[in-house]
Amino acid sequence: MTYSLFIDDERFPASRPTRDGNFTTMNPAEAVELDAEGRPWVIARTLDEVRELLEARGAPAHASFDHDLGDGQASGADIAQAMVSADQISRHGPGGLADLQAQGFTFRFPEGFTYTVHSMNSVGGPGINQILGRYLAYLREG
Repeated sequence: MTYSLFIDDERFPASRPTRDGNFTTMNPAEAVELDAEGRPWVIARTLDEVRELLEARGAPAHASFDHDLGDGQASGADIAQAMVSADQISRHGPGGLADLQAQGFTFRFPEGFTYTVHSMNSVGGPGINQILGRYLAYLREG
């Protein structure tokens, strides 16, 4: 079964946008269980939780990223880079910088993978978009 991955250390996925335009909430009672496509949301708060989910459930159809995941934790950009690096290893084999950046992930982007960035970090959010946007465009170009 496909699912959507929500990466955030505090918030929950919501059905309506907040003032900043993001579909997130701090109130667990306002959280939604399904995304707009009817897929279940699965929440991960840290890089380790993302790694465990990917190992247990496989790749999500969609992922929504926050950048700042708490003091001393890897960022959403770190997770995005680990996903890209693990995908590169799955397609081209191990070697080089990708081995280090994959951070133990075993991952391959599924066809049609989509993502959103719900981070309010004005530098980190665009950084996630840059990492994923460029790589996914590269994959589409074949």
